Amino acid sequence: MVLKAMIKSLVRLLPREGLALRRHYWQGVRAKRLRAIAANQKACGWHLPDSETVFWISPERIRNHTNFRADGLDTEPRNAIFGGGVLPNSVIGGDWDVGGIEFSELAAFKAIAGRIESRIPWRETEYYRESMRDINGGRVLWGCRTAEELDIRFSYVDGLIDSVRRRGILPYNQLGDANDLSNLYPENIEINIGRHGQLLFQNGRHRLAIAKVLKLPLIPVSVLVRHLEWQQLRELLLLSSPDGATIGHVRRHHGPLHPDLADIPADTLCEDFLEAIRRRLLIQKGRFLDLRCDLGFYCHALEQDGFDCVGVEASPDIAHAANQLRLGE
Repeated sequence: MVLKAMIKSLVRLLPREGLALRRHYWQGVRAKRLRAIAANQKACGWHLPDSETVFWISPERIRNHTNFRADGLDTEPRNAIFGGGVLPNSVIGGDWDVGGIEFSELAAFKAIAGRIESRIPWRETEYYRESMRDINGGRVLWGCRTAEELDIRFSYVDGLIDSVRRRGILPYNQLGDANDLSNLYPENIEINIGRHGQLLFQNGRHRLAIAKVLKLPLIPVSVLVRHLEWQQLRELLLLSSPDGATIGHVRRHHGPLHPDLADIPADTLCEDFLEAIRRRLLIQKGRFLDLRCDLGFYCHALEQDGFDCVGVEASPDIAHAANQLRLGE
């Protein structure tokens, strides 16, 4: 903590040299954390994507806030996230994926929407007042201890809005000095994955809010925590034959829609078949029946087209997995 404070002081006094030191600091933090992640994953034995994996998803897929509350603490819904001691690629059970508020209910989202759409001054937003209540209550917020420092922080958010409008959101390892001179965002937007595969907000509310308001098609995110039941589903799907395409004794014919299952092998991807089905459909809405639906790829895709879809699957394991995905979507 002393080293971090010294670097912050140097950033203020010697901007160029201070920023270089800050980048070296975060590189050291990241290297240490990656070693801890690898040791933790080896001890648990879970089959997981690399902790540095970046998923490109629509920001609209992140609808709700994580609802993690440590025992004995009365945590506000806006702060109900996992703490800094939790490592990426952690697998944690419990009810933290249930009952979280909608992301659009956050004062931060409403303030950013007002700023982008109507140029509402920060000081007139509930988010600014909320932040000042935290600071006046003794909390150091983004390194800010005074209203003047908070104003500087929100000026940076204005710059972030302009940057995202021009460039979109880049993965942290593509930022560089040209795109993030302050190095205030050394991590990607973070999500947690609930028991049904729902994507829940964890960290990076400013960037996510900006992406939603600007209606970006895709943003890069990293996963911090997976729910135990979701990871058990992943393990079930990974119980495959050496050719990597069966669950138990049943061959899985195509991959799922969920981004966190992209590493699970299958015979084929079926976008070509989907386009063939679409070309041959004589109606634009109605009921679609998929016999042997597998994980429901066609049902999910055609529901987005406006059809009412029903899937039938003979394998109990695959049917269970398909139903989990249905609940998550």
